[in-house]
Amino acid sequence: MLRYTLIMLIFGGILLTCGDVFLKYWSLKDKWWLFALAMLLYLFGVALLGLTFKYRNFAVASTVMVMVNSLSLVLVSWFYFKERISLMGLIGIALGLISVTLLELSGD
Repeated sequence: MLRYTLIMLIFGGILLTCGDVFLKYWSLKDKWWLFALAMLLYLFGVALLGLTFKYRNFAVASTVMVMVNSLSLVLVSWFYFKERISLMGLIGIALGLISVTLLELSGD
C-alpha cells in the first residue's frame, strides 16, 4: 500500500504545480476561469494528500508532497517560464530531495 500512497503523493504534488501554473496565468491575464481551474486542481491535490494520511505518517506524507511540488515547480519555472534558479535554490532542492529519500527509507 505504501507504493500506492507514494504514487498518490507524486500525482497530488503535480496537481498542485498545475494549479500554480494556472494561477500564474491568471495573474497575467485576469481571467476568472483560470483562477477557478487552479483552485480545483489544488482541491484535488490536497484531497490526495488527505487520503494518504490513512496509511502514512502525517509529516512524511506532507514533506513528500511539498518536495514533489517544489521540484516540479522549479522544472516548470526553468523550462517553460525561462526563470533563473539560484544556486541557493538548487541547494535547497537537493537538501529537500535528500530529506524525502531519508524519510522514505525510514519506512514510516
